[in-house]
Amino acid sequence: MNTLERFTRTFSQISDTEVHRLRPQRLSIQVQDAGSSREVELVGPRSVIGAHPQTHLRVASESVSALHCELEVTDEGNVLLRDLNSKNGTWITPNVQLRHEALLSPGASFTVGSATLTLLKISDEAVLVSTNGQFGAMLGRGAKMGELFAYLSRVASNDIDVLILGETGTGKEVVARGIHDESARASGPFTTLDCTTIPKELAESTLFGHQRGSFTGAISDAEGVFEQANGGTLFIDEIGELPLDLQAKLLRALQDRSTQRIGDAGHRRPFDARIVAATHRDLRRLVNERRFREDLLFRLGAVEVIVPPLRSRDSSNIGMLSDHFLAECSSLRSDGSKLTLGRDALAALKSHAWPGNVRELQATIMASGAMAEVTSLRASDIRFRGSTSTPPPNITSVPLDEAREDFDRRYIVALLEQTGGNRSEAARRSGKSRNGLLQMLKRLRIE
Repeated sequence: MNTLERFTRTFSQISDTEVHRLRPQRLSIQVQDAGSSREVELVGPRSVIGAHPQTHLRVASESVSALHCELEVTDEGNVLLRDLNSKNGTWITPNVQLRHEALLSPGASFTVGSATLTLLKISDEAVLVSTNGQFGAMLGRGAKMGELFAYLSRVASNDIDVLILGETGTGKEVVARGIHDESARASGPFTTLDCTTIPKELAESTLFGHQRGSFTGAISDAEGVFEQANGGTLFIDEIGELPLDLQAKLLRALQDRSTQRIGDAGHRRPFDARIVAATHRDLRRLVNERRFREDLLFRLGAVEVIVPPLRSRDSSNIGMLSDHFLAECSSLRSDGSKLTLGRDALAALKSHAWPGNVRELQATIMASGAMAEVTSLRASDIRFRGSTSTPPPNITSVPLDEAREDFDRRYIVALLEQTGGNRSEAARRSGKSRNGLLQMLKRLRIE
């Protein structure tokens, strides 16, 4: 039995901290094409339709893109139809082309190439929900987060590569770290590669390493991130930003489980690391735009994790996360006072849209807690991004940049103390990339 088959089988097992719940998950679809008709069932929150053999519903036609459109089942029992920048479009009537997404109910039809697809029925399916309220360092309440945590526990226990999808700030790196910490590789390294910060001229060397003298500046042999991650997990953040030429080399590395250093022709070095990749981009759309390799997407996405945005989670998550961040902020106060949220402050937080997700909430709470002169925060103390409210008078005795730098320094020093100097862990807790934290340490002159 291969790893993916084992993962599929173990997902149905239930533990003492899990329950089943019924939710809309199963779609019955009638497909009519070239005079033939068939009925198919799709199970899961999202299903991709297209010409590629590995899509959930294949429509084999030259006029159909490899990844043409997708169906997403909502908790309310409706279905969202989205076009994925397909070459010939998705049509909801013979004369109306879908521009972005449409809400379908049973009986609705749409056209993909020459095929007409009709949604016949939406049925409930039993899914596992964790009652722990936590996975690794990720906190969450409600059925949606419980479902995610139950799924992640299965993902962590199987040594298979993972693709994490979600908006910026939802906590994709926290999920990746949790998968590592809950896996059999927990004692090994957790190595991070942020594709947004790799200098173009050093990208291949960063990934695969180089031999001394292989290019100007290569004064010694150097391991790539795959070798550095041996025995552990390699987290490739924002993989959608990786250039196409490196995507091809990455694909070969994943297939062969080996890499080749620059300047070391003919010698491939095996590596033993689990790959966890993440992106905020829609990779299916990038495939259709020829900006991401189709084969790499299917190689990475055998197991896919979707982290929901903060606005779609149970509203109790706002209070839970705010209390957690306030506790961190309290530890930085010189007087040791404990910060809490007043009722009106919590209401203000819950009414906010949070386009920056958990990362924005964390920044808001930390800034609000640092600037507040009271220990029970009021709505007027909440400093949303772009807020123009007047700061407390004791802050205005110094220039703004100096006040910000002082807070940043105290925050980072305290965080490093709490993590025993572990900069990767400090970066994770602060919501920054490791490279971002290192740049901050340099700016603040913290050794």
